[in-house]
Amino acid sequence: MFAATTSLLNIAALPSGAFLDRYGPRATGMFFCTLIALGCLVFAEGPHHELAYVAGFLLMGVSGPCIFNSTLSFGNLFPKHVGLITASLVGCFDASSAVFATLAHFMTDGMSFSETFHLYMVIPALCALMAARWPTMPVELPEEDVSLDELSGRSLQNICWSVDFLLLSYTASVTMICINFFIATVYPQMHSTSEEEATFLNSEFAALLPAGGIVFIPAIGIVIDQLGPTIGFLILQAQKRGFGTPVGSPAPLDQSPIWPRPSVPLHVPQLVCGLGLACGQRFGFTHFGTVFGLIFTISGICNLAVQPLAALAAQHGFVPVNGFLSLLQLSTVVLPLRILTTRAKAPKKREQPKAVEDALIMRSFSIRSFTL
Repeated sequence: MFAATTSLLNIAALPSGAFLDRYGPRATGMFFCTLIALGCLVFAEGPHHELAYVAGFLLMGVSGPCIFNSTLSFGNLFPKHVGLITASLVGCFDASSAVFATLAHFMTDGMSFSETFHLYMVIPALCALMAARWPTMPVELPEEDVSLDELSGRSLQNICWSVDFLLLSYTASVTMICINFFIATVYPQMHSTSEEEATFLNSEFAALLPAGGIVFIPAIGIVIDQLGPTIGFLILQAQKRGFGTPVGSPAPLDQSPIWPRPSVPLHVPQLVCGLGLACGQRFGFTHFGTVFGLIFTISGICNLAVQPLAALAAQHGFVPVNGFLSLLQLSTVVLPLRILTTRAKAPKKREQPKAVEDALIMRSFSIRSFTL
């Protein structure tokens, strides 16, 4: 059930992105919040009809990212804090896995499975009402603030055949494989190092994953706001390499694969936040939903390689597989290096007076964001 849903939600990113481009964040948020409420209602019938487990879980799993993707442009409402706001949205999305831990706690305390999800369906229903206040269209930065604005306004076909798009897709696919491979094999990796501590460390990692999405928000937001998403990506990649160097090496427990992996909770929001900002800046928001969705559809298909890699690691050990994945991860620096090179060659734009800049921001806020 989980494997089918995780694969389907990535593949569904393309049609849901096209839906976002056609109908805007407000309609997208209201529609998919309603689907999550329906999914909770169907999922609650699982004890009576086994198929309801799968159908309800699919509705919840596929709809969640569709709501999240429709909010990725909202950081542009506050141009000086785009990184912090986007990182906050991503962190909340990552931390959402804690919802099910909370629901499990309710059931442990005596609430039935059906009662729990009948009660929880009120939350997405309320979110659907709140989404009615969202912007009708994706929020664009003022034209003068968009980096390399000669790239914006391109046709969807030209975007999809561009080097930038291919590198974004490659980066997303490699990072997705590396993250999900570790999450899928974290227990056997720890078990191969220390059978006694594996269960304890696995539960600790389960708590670290959603918590990391919140704890690292300020750091990611400050880095991106101060240095930009491109430099921020390079810095965070270097950080991940520093944490990840000992991964997979046969070593005592205090040097085992789990200890370098606080970088996993950090790298998940970095991936989505960095790619979302880069996609918006490089291609604008006219086709943002379709382009961003296509990137994650491609990465979702590539993510099917996780299972064969896990089988390979089971036969030959985790050291060679982790080493291979580290080399792939290192190769993703090509994307930020290309962006930096392109930006250096681009003609510098004349700086706008402060009053003009403020007027442009207000125009973007009032006209583009909340058109009735």
